Order: sequence, then structure tokens, then C-alpha cells
Amino acid sequence: MHRTTLRAALIAATMAATPALSLAAASQAAFHGCVQAFMSSLSAKLDAAPKLREARLVGEPDPLRAFSSAPLELAMTAINPRDNRRVARATCTVTKTGEVLSLKTEPLVAL
Repeated sequence: MHRTTLRAALIAATMAATPALSLAAASQAAFHGCVQAFMSSLSAKLDAAPKLREARLVGEPDPLRAFSSAPLELAMTAINPRDNRRVARATCTVTKTGEVLSLKTEPLVAL
């Protein structure tokens, strides 16, 4: 009886963790795609190579996002590594596989 209960608990924990793991993998691909597009767009505009300061998901965390095919939205900020001054900010919409759907730069005055 004890083994059956333990096995059932282990299976339930594994099933509960599966969406979180797929969300983490999807988020990683999305982050990589957006960051790469953002930094590429900046390297053509700026003299000094910028450094990514922040990249975060926009909106509330949703545990059901792992089951959704909806695109993710990320907010990113880049700085000048020499003086740590903010040089750019952008919002990126990306699929879970990392395909960038849109990259919109935003004014720095809103910071």
C-alpha cells in the first residue's frame, strides 16, 4: 500500500512539473530569439557594443501558457558597458520556438 501511494505521488508530481518544464524551454528559446534580434539591431546603430541589462516577460505569469500557442512578449533594456548608461529599450513579440514576430524600439524618456 505504501509503495502504491508513493508511486502515485511521484507520477502526480511529474505530471504537475511537465508544463513548467515546457514553459521554461519555450521561454528560453523566446528569450534567445528576441535578445539576438535586439542586440543585432543595436550593433548596427551604436559605436560601442551594447550590453543587455534586462530581459523579462511582459504580463502576469500564467501556468497555462505552456499549453498555449500564443506568442510571448518580452521587454528588454540595453546599456553602454563603458558608463552603464541606458542606450535602448525594446519590446519583442516572439513565438515559443524563437521566431521574432515584431521588435519595437521604445523611447528612453519613458524609463
